[in-house]
This record gives sequence, structure tokens and C-alpha cells, in this order.
Amino acid sequence: MVKIPISLFEDRLARWAAGSGRHRRFDSIMIAASNPYQWIWAMILFFGALIYFDWRDGLAAMAIGSAAAGLSDAINSKLIKKHTDRWRPSKTIREIKPLGIMNSGKKSFPSNHATNTAAFAASVGIYFPFLLWFFIPLTLLVGYSRLYCGAHYLLDVVVGWLHGASWAVVFYFLLESTLRLFEQL
Repeated sequence: MVKIPISLFEDRLARWAAGSGRHRRFDSIMIAASNPYQWIWAMILFFGALIYFDWRDGLAAMAIGSAAAGLSDAINSKLIKKHTDRWRPSKTIREIKPLGIMNSGKKSFPSNHATNTAAFAASVGIYFPFLLWFFIPLTLLVGYSRLYCGAHYLLDVVVGWLHGASWAVVFYFLLESTLRLFEQL
């Protein structure tokens, strides 16, 4: 079991974001940002529109995002979280009360929400860079919502972003090199 220490900065940030930094007006927004089931239909419509306007790149972005999010999510939950000893702030800091329904797990490293949003943001950004103005703030919002809801520390979110985006880049190169190989045949 790998113990990942929580820095003083992370502890203070978690106490602020999920404690004194909370405000009733933002609670429902942060809960919605943290709930992936609220985003499913919007993502389906969004990728449908991308495929309609540019079927090849839209389909590639959707496939890469799905593959990167699926694989990195599985690696997080089936491998990394099982072998790391880093608990959620709401499980270790008594003053933090979790918000939302997504905080049932005990382990926090890395954040699957951050991993998934970064995987999709990177895949869309690779093929449609003009959409990054929308996807980067969305990814940051979801990441911050995980701190706000008491589910994660900052390192959990940052590593999740890097993990998801890295797999999107790997799948992009795999797909493009495979397509080039078939074009040569």
C-alpha cells in the first residue's frame, strides 16, 4: 500500500473549499458539476453535433475520449485506488460534510471525475482546438467541484487531469498511426 501524504497546502485548501469557502448559492451548482449523470445527454448531443458537422474528426474525438476515459477510469478504480492509502477529505476531516451523491467511496487518489473530464477535453481539443475555450473551464469547474464537495484533495484532481489527458494523447497517436498504416495498404 502506497501512502501518499497530504501537504499542509492541500489540507488547508480542502478545509477552505469544502468548509468556510462554501456558500449555499453554489452548493447546487457544484453538486450538478460533480454529477456525471447530469452531463450524459449534453455530451451525447454535443458529440452528435460534432459528428454531424465533421463526421471523421467528431467520431475520432468521441472514440478517443471514450477509450481514454474508460481505460483511465478502470485503471484508477481497479488498480491505483486499491494500492494507495489516501482517503477523501470528508472521511478524514471531521468538519467537512460531503455534498452530493458521488462521495460513497473512501479512496480519493486520483479523481475519476477529473480523469474523465480531462480525457474528453483533450480528445476534443486535439481535433477541435477552437472548442478548448469551453472545455478547459468546464474541466476546471468539475475539478474544483470535487474539492468543494469534499471528495478530493488538489493532488487527486491534478493527477486525474494528467492521467486522463495522457491516455487521450496515447489513443490519438495509436488511432492516427493505424489510419496511416491502412492508407498505405
